[in-house]
Amino acid sequence: MSEHKISSLLALSLLAAPLSLPATTSWQESVSGSSIASSQRASARRMKHLLMAAPVLQPMGVYRAQEGFANLDLARQSQIDSNERDHCTSCKAREAAETRETQFRSSEQVSECEPARRGRFGEVAASQNSQNLTERGIYVGQLHEKWQFPSDHLPIGMTFEDLHILSWNVLDAEYMSWVTEKDSQGLKDSLITKEHVYIGDSKLTVRDRHVVLLILGAISHPTHPRSILALQECGKPFLEELRSRLPAHFELISHHGEAVLLDTRRFNVIEAKEASGIFSDAPNRTLQDVRLCRLEDGQTLRLINAHLPGDPEKPGRLEFARYLERTFDPTIRTLAMGDMNFNEREISEALTAAFPSTCPFSLHSPYPTNISPFEFNSKAIDHFIVYSPGQSAPLLNAPEQIMRGVDSMAALLQGKRKSARVLKSTYCSDDLNGEMLYKLDNGMLLSFRWYADPRLSVGEEISWVKEGNGIRIFYEGGSSWLRGDFEMNCFTMP
Repeated sequence: MSEHKISSLLALSLLAAPLSLPATTSWQESVSGSSIASSQRASARRMKHLLMAAPVLQPMGVYRAQEGFANLDLARQSQIDSNERDHCTSCKAREAAETRETQFRSSEQVSECEPARRGRFGEVAASQNSQNLTERGIYVGQLHEKWQFPSDHLPIGMTFEDLHILSWNVLDAEYMSWVTEKDSQGLKDSLITKEHVYIGDSKLTVRDRHVVLLILGAISHPTHPRSILALQECGKPFLEELRSRLPAHFELISHHGEAVLLDTRRFNVIEAKEASGIFSDAPNRTLQDVRLCRLEDGQTLRLINAHLPGDPEKPGRLEFARYLERTFDPTIRTLAMGDMNFNEREISEALTAAFPSTCPFSLHSPYPTNISPFEFNSKAIDHFIVYSPGQSAPLLNAPEQIMRGVDSMAALLQGKRKSARVLKSTYCSDDLNGEMLYKLDNGMLLSFRWYADPRLSVGEEISWVKEGNGIRIFYEGGSSWLRGDFEMNCFTMP
């Protein structure tokens, strides 16, 4: 919060009657330094005063922000590439030493104070959609039959300029033993296993066909029809079915289990290559590197569809970042996406190492997409990495803007929600800044920056869940992450 805004709020708060401030939770901030804590408490008190004293105004403007958190993936790596070691046995033994109580406690603890943008991540621009991630995610347990989605990954989407783009690990049927036998993610007896039924004498499953139908639905989505889709873990029977069902104006480019789908009414393919030799520990692992020409303006757009090796002891993420640096062209807009098997912090560190002075890419992770094997914590390991010279930042899509069924599964991965109603809304501003303040009937106070105001109505019911050192608020059409002052029960946009 700027000094101008603090001064403005302080002046207004002096006109308001003091309020009693009941203790609302014993959850403690882990931020060190009495001056920081004191400043947060002072800002929270001013927010309380302002909401009590100011008139109710209708909020203006809308911006749907998404937030995510991350963890590390160890599953399926050895089976996907024969040169990668099987780490799941050691992972299971290690995680078995931790009790469920410890897992719950770790998900409830407040993370350490976030580093400055130029600190741990150097110049990497983590978007407002992806900051303040928790290290371990939220413990979701073994969901089993509650998981009603045909893949163990949720798709992610973004709007880049006027293009709606999707990335999704669709789960190759060849790796189904991770779900049906090992039950590594607690998804046995879920929709995944129930639909793992082969159709006739073919290698195509009911689940494969379900995934195809969801992709076709994403292409024809009423508000966010996809022009570009990047898919990972695609089996041959699935790709054959998908190719036979695609609209005539779509082209499918596939290499070794990854696929890119393109709307040919908007693009011509300049070059589509399979890049190999990137990963020293997995030399057979490849990625797709595709260059397109946009028909409306003739500009070049580069797409990279990647499925990174997930061994944390190997340099896969660093080698991928070095590939981006080696092949970087500052004149071409570049979109890298896919299942990257590492959380945002680790990908950010890799980008910083590859671009030691200034990293030109921004990193975007909308929400948790997967579950840690044998740990059962939700995590976000599917990312967009964007370079757009002179253009506006991409807008991450809410789950319901992507395809049917994603919203309810995304909610499962974000923990049990609590609900509250909006009692009062107040807009305040100074010469430089503006924010929307909301008071809920459970005593919570929420502060949104003017450009991210979700336009909550008085009387509207919203839901929320603890996430990292703050909370995630869910409302119609989206969600937002707010940093928390749990002692004061006040939450503000980072």
